[in-house]
Amino acid sequence: MIAVQHPGEANGTRQNMASEKREYSILTTSGEKFIQIRTVPLGSNWPDKQVNYPPRLVVIAIRPVKE
Repeated sequence: MIAVQHPGEANGTRQNMASEKREYSILTTSGEKFIQIRTVPLGSNWPDKQVNYPPRLVVIAIRPVKE
């Protein structure tokens, strides 16, 4: 059995689906630089993804299949 706790976020629970835009400098396959703009959530509501729900931990059970 594996217990995986959501790693948490610097901003805790995502309030009102808050997000911000971040710029990342990336190289193309030909070595040219470009700026990619991403919308990143502030905090987390995983796994429910409902407004103002706190993130929760997850437990995964892996068992062998009996033939």
